[in-house]
Amino acid sequence: MAPIFRDVIDILSALTTPVTAGIATLIAYRQYKTDQLRLRHEGYERRVAVFRGVLEHLSAILRHGKATLELLPDYVKATSEKEFLFGADLCAYLDEIYRRTVEAWRLDEENRTIPVGDLRKAAVVNQEAAQFEWLLLQIPEVRTRFAPYLRLE
Repeated sequence: MAPIFRDVIDILSALTTPVTAGIATLIAYRQYKTDQLRLRHEGYERRVAVFRGVLEHLSAILRHGKATLELLPDYVKATSEKEFLFGADLCAYLDEIYRRTVEAWRLDEENRTIPVGDLRKAAVVNQEAAQFEWLLLQIPEVRTRFAPYLRLE
């Protein structure tokens, strides 16, 4: 074989290992980026499930015209992982929705026990109405509060 061909073969043989290493590095990098995207997507899916659960809770209150005790287990289940998915600000907000739902339910129950004509009834009705109104006003607010957590950027 001619010496020039031998030199070409030697050069190509020497380049085989670095080229293979470069290709392997490129493949590893692409897998890393794919895994990052998959993790981000999975986190998004978990956060949007909480968002939907909160909207469903508030919508059910609107549908029923009052906060009922039956709504709470679904809300607790929907928000049970909040500390792992959101910041302290949103967790406190979700806790506030829970507290106000319980308070609206408590006031409705109290209202049922107060006889008509009792002066306390008007005060309880007003307090319940204030809780109910606050909960209803949260339907558009929820979108704003969740927005920073539901971006896929």
